[in-house]
Formats: sequence, C-alpha cells, structure tokens
Amino acid sequence: MINTYFAIHQFFEPFTLFRDLYRGKTSPFAPNSHSFTVLVKGCSVCGATREGLEVNGVFVKNGFCLDLYVATTLVDMYVKFGVLGSARRVFDEMPVDLSRTRI
Repeated sequence: MINTYFAIHQFFEPFTLFRDLYRGKTSPFAPNSHSFTVLVKGCSVCGATREGLEVNGVFVKNGFCLDLYVATTLVDMYVKFGVLGSARRVFDEMPVDLSRTRI
C-alpha cells in the first residue's frame, strides 16, 4: 500500500499510513527493510524532510543500521536534502559487505 500511494502521487498518505500501522498497539505490522526503503525514497521525491527524519529514527530504533540497502537510501535522501553531515555520518556507519568484494 505504501508503494502504491507513491505510485499514484499521493505523497503524504504513505507516512500517515506508516505512523498509524507502526504506532498501533494491536497491529501486527512490523517494518522491514523494504518498507523503510520505499518510505525513504518517497521522502527524497517529495522533499519531506520532517518525515525523513522520523523514518530515520524508526530505522535506528528497530535495528536496521546494518541493512546496506536502507542505509544507502538514507545517504541518498540526506544528500538530496542538502544535509551532507548526516549523509556522511550514515555512510561512515555503514557496514562493509565483504561478501561482494572481489579479491
């Protein structure tokens, strides 16, 4: 649903849906790397700085710091917002994926 909202150019509904699902005490919804990636890309597209910071906070709180795809998307979002210090911080904290390195 989150991806569909972005596809039909309803840019703020995905954040409302995410907040409602995530904060619902009886909701079985659990964020995963895909939902974070879609939300962060959406923040970049529509310039939603506040929502991007909120998504980043939930990202860190739920332990997705080791997910390279989400971290890369966060770096991209911060660069597009012009917040280069935050982009650099996320980049520096990204784990090195040695399984993809050729020797």
